[in-house]
Formats: sequence, C-alpha cells, structure tokens
Amino acid sequence: MQNPSVPPTPARHTSIDTSLRLVQLLRLVPRQGRKPVRQFHRELADLGHHTTLRTVQRDLEKLMAHFPIETDGTKPAGWRWAPGAADISLPFMEPSVALTLLILQKHTQHLLPPQVLEDLQPRFEEARKVLERQPESGLRRWPQRIAVTSRWLPMIPPDIDAAIQRTIFDALLRRRQLQVGYRPYASDAVNAHVLHPQGLIAREGIIYLVALVQDHEDPRPLALHRLIDAAVLEQPARDLSNFDIEQFIRDGGISIASGGNIRLEATIAHPRGHTLTEHRISHDQQIEPVTLADGRRAYQLTATLPDTEQLTRWLQSFGAELIEHRKTPVA
Repeated sequence: MQNPSVPPTPARHTSIDTSLRLVQLLRLVPRQGRKPVRQFHRELADLGHHTTLRTVQRDLEKLMAHFPIETDGTKPAGWRWAPGAADISLPFMEPSVALTLLILQKHTQHLLPPQVLEDLQPRFEEARKVLERQPESGLRRWPQRIAVTSRWLPMIPPDIDAAIQRTIFDALLRRRQLQVGYRPYASDAVNAHVLHPQGLIAREGIIYLVALVQDHEDPRPLALHRLIDAAVLEQPARDLSNFDIEQFIRDGGISIASGGNIRLEATIAHPRGHTLTEHRISHDQQIEPVTLADGRRAYQLTATLPDTEQLTRWLQSFGAELIEHRKTPVA
C-alpha cells in the first residue's frame, strides 16, 4: 500500500482524473429531455475535464452498465436518466446548484431560520469554490451580473435584534406560541402579547411576522424591529387552516386599511401614466390613452383594489400629474 505522505504517481493522477470525470459526467445527465455527446463534451471542458468526443461516448456507455441512464440510439445519440430512476446523491456540487446557493445567500438569507443558515455556511463556501474553478463558464460571474433594486429612495433597513429574530424563527419553525413585548409604530408604549405565528413577509428590507394576537382570529403583521423582547412558549401555536400568506398580501394585510375594496378611476398625465401600461395595480386593471380638452395626452385608469394608506401615498406621488381621481366602494 502506498504511503499517504508520498505524492501520487502520474498513473494514480490519471486514475483520479478519470474517476472525477466520470462522476461529473454522471451529474450532467439530464432527467428531462436528451443531451447529445457534443454537449457533454463542451460542459466537461467548462469544468476543466478536457478529453475527446470518443472518450465521452465510451464513458457514457460504461456508466450505462452501472446506472439507469439510457440513449435513444439515434445519430447523434441523446442521453438521459431513465424514466422513474431514483435520485443518486453524488459527492460534487454542480455549478448550477452552486450558483443557486450563492443567489439564495445574497438575496433571501434574511428569511431563512438562523440554524438553517448555519448549516448552509459550509455549502455556501463550497459553492464559491465550485464557481471559482469554472474560469471558462459564464456561471462564474453570474452573481456579479445581477442585482435587485427598488424604484423608490433606497433606505437602510432598521436593525433587528439577532437573538429576538432567532427566537421568532424558532417559534415559527416549531409551531410554538410566543410571548413578546411590542412597541407599536410612533408609540413609546410597550404592549405584552401572546402570539401564534403564521408566517413571515419581507417588504423593502423590513421583515414582518404575521401572527394571531391573543385570542383574535384575524392575523396581524408585526415588524420584527419593533419587538423589544421575545420568548418561545411550549404551548402549540394555533394554525389558521385556510391561511394563505400570498392572499393575505393581496388583501392588503401589510398595508394600513382605510376602507374595503374600491373601484379606482383616475386620469394621469403622459408620460407618467405610461408606467401603468407596463405594471398593473390589479388583475382587472384597464388603461387607455386619452386626449384632454386642452390637447394634453393622458391615460384613463380603472382598477379594483383595497383602499389602503399605501394606495393613498401612491396617488399622492403623482402630484400635479394626477389630473383627477375617484374612489367608489365595491360591495
């Protein structure tokens, strides 16, 4: 047996390289559709495995003798996993998985339970190394080529106490009640509540816990940065069986309601009104260009949506370009 302290011989290097190439090749086999040998050859080269088309073909045939992959037998042949083949865990991370993990870390880590983030840290590090080893792949620089931004004035999110955030996430994950001290917006008073967590919402850097407060049946959003203290109780939290967090948002759940649903009719000057031809404010929105009596161009908007403080601020943002508007309650 070779001493581990002795550097590998060239023959052993070749054997290791071949084994690594076979593992990477197996990872590249698609479950949907079929992939030709030339594409495998190109993708292996991107991963640093430079070989011939014929070698790739022979490698696939070897793998087919031990794994449930198949070819359609055409020319050029297409390869895939056989329908219903069980998933096989392989030791190397695919570049596509590495990219997904890094984007997850960059844009959504504030929504993951802290213990999950801790478990993922080694995977994040591995993901960075995987992409660093892909100098010829466009995936390597993808995280630096994308960004998420806002059309509004950027604001620094308020600080959230790390221990409180961990407690909130733990209660939500374990489905347990919470005892919290909460300071409402623009108030110095701190109110004690028992909460039944239902979900989390992130909006423009602020994280809201959606929860049932005490014995109430209507879920309420509470900003995490306004929590003064929090403790997990061992009593199970009440779950709303029909709660849908996406519907909660659509119904104006994190906006301050000033009424029910309304039918909005508005005339907005050109070119500001053109924005609404690209971004709708409701599914039933209708908008059409019009010419005003004084010859100015404008847009006539109609839409049904909740009457909220957010809507009021949005209308005010148009200033003089909001020529007229009317809200009609909808039963």
